Amino acid sequence: EAFEAIMVVPLHGGPAQRGLGTRPELEVLVQWLPRDMENESYPRGELRVKLKGGRLFAGWASSHWCVHLEAPEKLYGSQASADWVSGPSSVGSPSPEWGDDAAHTFNIHWVQPVQQRDTTQADVQEQTEVDFFKVRVIELLEGLTRRVAALEAEVKASSVKTN
Repeated sequence: EAFEAIMVVPLHGGPAQRGLGTRPELEVLVQWLPRDMENESYPRGELRVKLKGGRLFAGWASSHWCVHLEAPEKLYGSQASADWVSGPSSVGSPSPEWGDDAAHTFNIHWVQPVQQRDTTQADVQEQTEVDFFKVRVIELLEGLTRRVAALEAEVKASSVKTN
C-alpha cells in the first residue's frame, strides 16, 4: 500500500550539532509507491525522498549543507544499497533549506533469495513489507549523521581552498 510521511530526523553528533543544546533536525518527505509486488516481504516500487529543511544546525548563514542518503534498492549483494547526495543547501545555518530539486527516487526491487522461495505463507507474513520497510528507512535516515558530518568536512575543506 502506498504511503507518504514527513519525517523529522534528529541528527546525533557530527559537525551539524552545536557543542551544547538541542540536536539539529532534518525534515524529509518520504513517499512509497509500490508496484508489481508479488510478495509483501520483498518490496518493489519507488521510494521518493525530498528534503524539506533543517533546524538548529551549527554554523553561520554561510554554512551550506549537503545530505547523503542511502536506500536498500536490492535485498542483498554488493550493489544492494544505492546512494544519493543532494546539492548544497540554498540557505545556510541554522535552518538550511534546499530547493524543489532536492529530491531523489530510489527504485526498490527486492528479489526473494532462491533458498527462501519454499517458505510457508505464515513465514512470509511474519514481517510485512510496510513494517520492515519503514524501520529500514528510519534506520537509513538516522544514519544521516555520519554522512552529513563527512560532507560538511568536505564543504569546509573546499571553502578553505577557495578563500
